[in-house]
Amino acid sequence: MVDGNGDRVVGGYVPDLEPGSNGNDRLEVILRGAIEDLSASLAAGHQDTIKLPLVLSVAEPRPGFSAEAANALGDRLVGSTIGGIQISKVHLRPFGHAAGLESLGLVAQEVARGKIDAMLVAGVDSYFHADTVDWLESHRQLMNATNRSAFVPGEGAGVCLVGSSDFARSLSLKAQNCVLGFSRSEEPAILKSRDVCIGLGMSEAISMITQPLNQGERISAIVSDQNGERYRSDEWGFMALRHGVHFDDVTDYLAPAAWWGDMGAASGPLFASLTQFDGALDPKPRTLLAASSEGGLRASVLLGPLQEQRVAG
Repeated sequence: MVDGNGDRVVGGYVPDLEPGSNGNDRLEVILRGAIEDLSASLAAGHQDTIKLPLVLSVAEPRPGFSAEAANALGDRLVGSTIGGIQISKVHLRPFGHAAGLESLGLVAQEVARGKIDAMLVAGVDSYFHADTVDWLESHRQLMNATNRSAFVPGEGAGVCLVGSSDFARSLSLKAQNCVLGFSRSEEPAILKSRDVCIGLGMSEAISMITQPLNQGERISAIVSDQNGERYRSDEWGFMALRHGVHFDDVTDYLAPAAWWGDMGAASGPLFASLTQFDGALDPKPRTLLAASSEGGLRASVLLGPLQEQRVAG
């Protein structure tokens, strides 16, 4: 795949995929791989197939990925068995970067209220479709020799199993993290508009998620979808001016896009999974995950140790 300069598109590609695959064929393979990995971690505690509903975050409609394609991907997954997990139902969330964190927070809230026992929260995305790459380049978002304030495209999938303590015990699982809180908001000055973004949406989200903190408590680690675009860094900067007091260091964030490429709708579940593997985040008492969608959705989730369990949103 080449850009308008004739140069190869630099990106974070999933290895061992068929080079010519794209669209739902590519997305389904990537997502199935992530669910199979999760299923393997459950096998020691449970030998039978587990039926679980799935909340799936995908890209906002764009060239190379339509609303119809999103629905078709969901239809492909309903009833399928992946490893030891059978997908009983699929709830689509076609809202891009922030959709996975919003879903993670909402599902955790439903579990805490006793309305559901367990659910998979997943996200999948890939920018590697010719129409999508052309679209990115037309908006100067594709990192190459001529575009500044652009990002390296990526592809991937993340999946989290969100469940009650009773559900975890039934599978002999040890819970890895607790959702302490979540928030969502809308940014009025969206990307690709003529409006100037001064971080109103992200500021509102951070204001809401920090309100329940006790006196003296601060956010101790951050995972952000910062990807090199000036829009996103400006947004974070304006938020920091308003709410930086709630952080140990509001400028010290982990930006996985620097290593993976931009993960789009897969960002939220991948960020949550990352907190289990990055020694710099463990055992931080309060880790903030934050993401911004092009269409205006802003979402943040606060993770912490089990002994501090509380869900606010």
